[in-house]
Amino acid sequence: MTTSYTPTGVQAGATTAPVATPASVTAFQPQPEFIRLPKLGLCPITGLSRSKLYDLISPNEGNGFKPPVKSLSLRKPGQTKGTRLIVLQSLLDYLRRELEAFQHTFEKGAEE
Repeated sequence: MTTSYTPTGVQAGATTAPVATPASVTAFQPQPEFIRLPKLGLCPITGLSRSKLYDLISPNEGNGFKPPVKSLSLRKPGQTKGTRLIVLQSLLDYLRRELEAFQHTFEKGAEE
């Protein structure tokens, strides 16, 4: 294989310009199946606070004692404390439903 060099020592055809990454590479970002409640701050995936996430996964009067988001607790038999995990797809589905409901009511208001 032969390589041609310019008089300045730079390889012919070489560039320092940024190279565009194909959309198929940048679009795929694998998501975890489960996420933990954030210890501090907001959820890095959804931006929801720990208290809001806990409201969505715990049965309470506001949700008719049927949590809209699935979760599970990992703990050993006889153990009182465990690790609460949220099913990420369940959370994302809930947020999409809420967005669609909001858009639907917004469109209704615009028609009137």
